[in-house]
Amino acid sequence: MALTKTPDARFANDKEQSERSARAQLEFILANKASLMKIINGRKYAMTADELSSNKEKLTDNQKSYIDVIYERTMKSLGLPYYTGTFKPRRNRI
Repeated sequence: MALTKTPDARFANDKEQSERSARAQLEFILANKASLMKIINGRKYAMTADELSSNKEKLTDNQKSYIDVIYERTMKSLGLPYYTGTFKPRRNRI
């Protein structure tokens, strides 16, 4: 039996759901483009969101992840709760 990255069961695969949520996030980003322009690199994020929204093909996993980053930056620019992942290495390991 070969190991695969994604399960073969039809109920365990959420690719369609992640595609729909990424498209909904893109709509939110484009609706709030003016506030996104106020942050650092906001123009770059807005241009990328425009390009990804005009893409008619399915989004890759990396593109979906980047859309999520842009979405969180948009939430931050609006003053809404947002998430930022930070790397904090543990110093005192025993």
